[in-house]
Amino acid sequence: MIWILISGAIIILALLNGTPILYRENPAYSVLEKREYLCEESAPFHVTTGSDNLVLFVHGFPSTPAVYRWAAEELSKEGWDCAAPLLPGFGTDWHDLLSTNFSQWYAYLSDYYREMRNSYRKVFIVGTSMGGSLTLKLAEEYSGTSLAPDGIVTIAAPVFVNKIFFYGIVKNPAYYLVRTIGWFIKSRQAQNITSPGKNDIDGRGRWRGYSGVFPVQTYSLKIGLKEINRDLKKITIPHLIVHDRKDRTVPFLNCFHIAKKVNSSNLELMVTNIGKINHEHHSLLIYDSTRKIVLDRIREFISGTVS
Repeated sequence: MIWILISGAIIILALLNGTPILYRENPAYSVLEKREYLCEESAPFHVTTGSDNLVLFVHGFPSTPAVYRWAAEELSKEGWDCAAPLLPGFGTDWHDLLSTNFSQWYAYLSDYYREMRNSYRKVFIVGTSMGGSLTLKLAEEYSGTSLAPDGIVTIAAPVFVNKIFFYGIVKNPAYYLVRTIGWFIKSRQAQNITSPGKNDIDGRGRWRGYSGVFPVQTYSLKIGLKEINRDLKKITIPHLIVHDRKDRTVPFLNCFHIAKKVNSSNLELMVTNIGKINHEHHSLLIYDSTRKIVLDRIREFISGTVS
């Protein structure tokens, strides 16, 4: 009898934590007109040069537009307009994140994107980490329509975190129970990161955002990634995938999984190999070791589709 009870409990936990059963999100978001940002670097930006071509940057979880400041500055010198929105709950204070979810982040980004798409002749989207996942979702929604982006670049984008049955990957065992954990713990060791700190190695100190664990939002992201993974085949637009071989945040095999599933008309894959540097090997547009070579590849990719 006890084994039946244990087996039943395991099945219930697996369903609750691995599927959206009895789970609904409200996609309605709110953004204050006057927000107090973590710091100047974390604020959204829109750099205009008079161009009718735009590069739209999408930050990750729990990051901010700070990771794109340098890239936007470099591209704007060459005549590109550049923009980076700040998703709801991010870049202000970590407490603001606790009342948000993946559906709200995407709804806000989709609204922002449509506004920009109608203002420019060509629009390219660059997303890092969860920002790359959101970029994939935009491409899934708009591929084959008049609102389709002209190309996307995804950097270290996840569509899974654990994938034990297909790839033998268990990046974080707690990810299997994150919904249940969220019933008891809303955040753990949460902090606002507004300065380089002690680990400013290879340019890592340029990162701004929140640190800590946010189980409820992580579960929301988990469910969002499942839907994105399911719909990858809908993507038909040009796509550059970038990932570092030793990424410590998002499993490297995501890049090959995505490349295999999408139906992009022009698909390119760039693999970096940072080497033995003690950081996450993840935010490739802030590191001194990779930001120039990655931006050069992005520049080559987007320039090749502009006529």
